[in-house]
Amino acid sequence: MGLYHDMHDIVNGSNKTTNFSSEMIRIVLKADTANISKLGTIYPNLVRTVQYWRDSSDGEILDLPYD
Repeated sequence: MGLYHDMHDIVNGSNKTTNFSSEMIRIVLKADTANISKLGTIYPNLVRTVQYWRDSSDGEILDLPYD
């Protein structure tokens, strides 16, 4: 299972879990540019998943493995 499932549930409002990846996705969604850049050095797939979703016109979500 990759980041897709956690990201999909969060953006659709159905993820109430508090697992580490879900919480990190929530943090990246709230972070400013400088902090997103810092987090991207440690969690590149997670940050890439969030940024791809933000840039996607149709809400497509990448299915990258957990960092």
